[in-house]
Amino acid sequence: ATLDSANSFVELRGEQYRRGSVKLKYGVKKLIGQLLHKRFAGDLGKRFEVDYVLNYLRDLDDPRYAIHAGFKAETGAKVLGYDIDLVLQDLEEDLYYFIQVKYKVSELPVYFSEQCRLMANPAFRNGFDRQLAVLRENLGEPSIRQKLTQLGLGAAHASNSHFVLLHNLPFLNFYELDGIYFYEWNLLRNILRNGRVQYRKNDDIAERYVLNKARLHRPQEMVEPYFEDGQDAAQMEQAYQLYLRTHSVFAYDDLQFVCKVL
Repeated sequence: ATLDSANSFVELRGEQYRRGSVKLKYGVKKLIGQLLHKRFAGDLGKRFEVDYVLNYLRDLDDPRYAIHAGFKAETGAKVLGYDIDLVLQDLEEDLYYFIQVKYKVSELPVYFSEQCRLMANPAFRNGFDRQLAVLRENLGEPSIRQKLTQLGLGAAHASNSHFVLLHNLPFLNFYELDGIYFYEWNLLRNILRNGRVQYRKNDDIAERYVLNKARLHRPQEMVEPYFEDGQDAAQMEQAYQLYLRTHSVFAYDDLQFVCKVL
């Protein structure tokens, strides 16, 4: 951890170490990232992407959904670059969500500037600029149609298919960019449980459910019930309205810029 800086979770003040401005969970992840061997960190991320998420969704055993294993372009394929980790099929509405999973082991972005840098990072954008977008743009290509049919996904077409980047970054939720939808894992798994919300009630943990159906391609439709139902809805609405009114102010040379955070 960096001492005595805005990015520290441990600070040296005099002869004492004290908690810094960054929350412990971010600091621990940063420390873990420095201690873990890159190969082990990569294996951990791959286990999350390929094994954990897929099996968790299958274990939900929800009759409304079918979970299909992922697929990717083979060497020499007519269309290269696409890579899908799993497919979530909505059986009731005949919808297909092609999902790419990204797991960041350490150095989770905390500040807005770090979040912006991550979104502009070529390695991160590869997950949706290439691996998802290539499939979306070539869904009607004959070789891909053949592959989808072989995998039991032949009913997926441009009109009923959507593309999702699933990740472990808490700040990036209910977001759409260039036709790709972004969801953090802890939120998504609760969305699939009819919008489950857990909250403290006296000394116990209570639950409520705010959704009837997960429509991942309609994020605004799903956001609204969180602000309308339950004892914490008013507080969430107030915080959200404050966020909408928030502006970032910075100077460049003799110019001053004021822009919305959104």
